[in-house]
Amino acid sequence: MTTPKGIVNAILTPFAENGKIDFHLLEKQTSFLIDGGLNGLFVNGSTGEGLLLTAEERYEILSCIKEVSNNRVDLYACCIQPTTHQVVKDIEKIQSLDPDYVVAVPPLYYSGDQDMLYIHFKEIASASSAPLVLYNFPQMTNNPLRLETLIRLAEVENIIGVKDSSGDFLSFVQGAESHATDKFCWMQGDDLLHTSSLQAGSEAVVTGLGNVSIKNHVGLYNAFLRRDYDTMWAHQKELNKLYRIITVTGKGIPAIKAATAILGRSTFPMKDPWLNLTKAEIGKVESILTEIGINQ
Repeated sequence: MTTPKGIVNAILTPFAENGKIDFHLLEKQTSFLIDGGLNGLFVNGSTGEGLLLTAEERYEILSCIKEVSNNRVDLYACCIQPTTHQVVKDIEKIQSLDPDYVVAVPPLYYSGDQDMLYIHFKEIASASSAPLVLYNFPQMTNNPLRLETLIRLAEVENIIGVKDSSGDFLSFVQGAESHATDKFCWMQGDDLLHTSSLQAGSEAVVTGLGNVSIKNHVGLYNAFLRRDYDTMWAHQKELNKLYRIITVTGKGIPAIKAATAILGRSTFPMKDPWLNLTKAEIGKVESILTEIGINQ
């Protein structure tokens, strides 16, 4: 069993105005990312609006991406559901597609203690034929995975890593520096922390921003492999400039989708229309792309 490595992109999902998946653009975006030299794709995650999709839609998206990828990169099948049994049901549906990893979050909405979270993930790991990546995103789940619980879960059979989007960099560094092993990988989910996390002991990062342009993420990781820290930080500075599409709108996934649509590899609509950017916000995103010279 191998643990995650390198640059993993949380791929977006293009939708037509009627809410149907645009598979042509999904194929185009998949090819763009793989050709850019990354190591893996998060499918049906937060950036892919996975929680807003039906089980059948999630299956069709994973199937499409698997066909296009043709085993060139690792596929992380996200099963973001509110309860343990719903996650297990999702895994059962997509297991025939043989993803390299499955990804699950803590239970959503209802708060639980750390022992409950431990049991939740242990049951999911035992139900999955693919290795499990934990996804710590307390801003969305209302259930933070504490460092001590992550360390405890790292010892569970079939759990091989965590994508951390908590923003708790202190705990992340403590984990990555002291508790990274050949079996368990600490993956940073915040684009602004990629270089710092790799230098602190992480072996992989997950990006949503890479949907727009993946070259600096890949360049950053290749520089990391060479231990060329000056080049890493040069790429990080370019990523920080691109991150302004999020700060200028205050909206993460809609801004990423709009930027990718401007570049011809997505559509603008979100699955739920109330999440869409306004024309003025799209204009701000386009201005930043022009300013930093991204045109493809």
